[in-house]
Amino acid sequence: MDRRNLLSVLTSCVAAAACGARHAADPFASATAGGTARRRLQELAAAYEQLMATHGLLQWQMYAGVKNPGREAQMRAVRADEQELFAEAQRLLEQSAGRLVSPRQHALWTAGATSLKLLRDPEALRLSDALEQLISEHRFKGSGGALKRADLTELRTSSTYGDRLEVRRLYGELHKLARPLLIKLLTRRNAVARAEGQRSYYEALLRLRGVDPGRLDQLTGALRRTTRRSMQILQRQLVTRVRRRLAPWDMQYALETALPVAAEEFPRERAIEVAREVFAQFGFDLGAVEVRVRDFAFGGQAISVRVPDDVRVVVRPQSGHRFLATLLHEFGHAFVATATTETAPLLKGYEWIPGLSSPGFAEGQAEVFGRLLDAPNALRGALRLAPKTAAQLSARRRAVAVVHVRRLLGLIEFERRAYEDPAADLDALSLHIERQALLTYTPRGVVPVWAASPFHASYPVYRQSYLVAAMMSVQVRAALQRRFASNWISRRSGRFIRERLVASGVRWTTDEHLVRATGQPLHPGDLVKYLTES
Repeated sequence: MDRRNLLSVLTSCVAAAACGARHAADPFASATAGGTARRRLQELAAAYEQLMATHGLLQWQMYAGVKNPGREAQMRAVRADEQELFAEAQRLLEQSAGRLVSPRQHALWTAGATSLKLLRDPEALRLSDALEQLISEHRFKGSGGALKRADLTELRTSSTYGDRLEVRRLYGELHKLARPLLIKLLTRRNAVARAEGQRSYYEALLRLRGVDPGRLDQLTGALRRTTRRSMQILQRQLVTRVRRRLAPWDMQYALETALPVAAEEFPRERAIEVAREVFAQFGFDLGAVEVRVRDFAFGGQAISVRVPDDVRVVVRPQSGHRFLATLLHEFGHAFVATATTETAPLLKGYEWIPGLSSPGFAEGQAEVFGRLLDAPNALRGALRLAPKTAAQLSARRRAVAVVHVRRLLGLIEFERRAYEDPAADLDALSLHIERQALLTYTPRGVVPVWAASPFHASYPVYRQSYLVAAMMSVQVRAALQRRFASNWISRRSGRFIRERLVASGVRWTTDEHLVRATGQPLHPGDLVKYLTES
């Protein structure tokens, strides 16, 4: 579909939904074409949802491996239309002095327009698309032949040190290919931000993602201090069991060896069924959510093509409880989208325009369910685990959470410093931060892997969202346990989650939602308590 045809389709959709009258071919014409400025903004909101549906479908095709030779051209057309739409909305709001919509929607329209100016620079888009394609289509070739990403995931837990080092080497090769493109992308993004009057690209996008930079510094500082001892204790435990100093690529194997959880207790062929059973315990039916399992760059993605009616999930195959945890998290995203009752398109939480959703809040909503494996005894009806296995899983999950939080702290610090100075020796910096975060050692001559991540291309300044999610999920779980005691996984608590945390989309900020659900704004206390429990 070329741009003219796409605009024509959007025009007819907007006309039917917003005003029942025939409009000109360009749905982004002046406000007089639709009557009043308020009516015109309503038309733009309807057109926005049509664009989100098209954008979501194109993203789904890429992640799910659906062949569409025209996808790149179609995505360029969608992006151009999104930019025009938000530019006109911003002009209307400026002319009306903010009297057209509620303060919340006014803030979202403005944030969307700002984010598109930062993200839709043609040169930055060209670089990010090329980087994303390079990473997504890269084929790993080991000594024994071609390897899928799922194969590499399994090799991380191999008892043979050479296998684990080989995984690092293969990602290092991808890093070397991606690094020149990524350096150019970081530099270009910074230049665009300065041209738009922003202090820095990193700080601007952080705010657009709903996070205050000063508050993030406080949270990361508190977690860095309070989790260091937990990481030291875990390191001693792991080293004792594997009897060797740990490099970063040993971590998964060490956890597997020191804190084993039998993979056969979590058969892959039952994982989707079990995940649906878990949600059924809350009274949520996710039977209509399409799930596709395939090897791709991310662990999992939930795509909202249209909220609340069309939500799809794609996940990378894994073994054991990790696969189930990924499914629970992605199904959490799917539940949020299907349970949203908000009718205003701008408040439904579509993710494709930064500034129109708070990804930390969205990831936190999903991780409320992703972290259910922390409490396997509460999931007896779905998991049917033996008491010994449940205890092993609880211990493993807490250890993995310590490593996860420490790794996130390192990734967040590295991304901030990389945007501050793309010309610095980022390879050396990444190795130093990796050692400090995981308290591991790095042998001489080992290559870094920071440029091999798809996040820099697809989701810049995003990974702090997972830290917010970790705090939020444990905070919500603690509140549910206080409110519902032993019955905190039930239809009753499910109704509470739906009403207080999900149904209203992004009508409220993260803190406002959390006050409604837990009585407090976001804080690290419950997560620190969970991570430092003996």
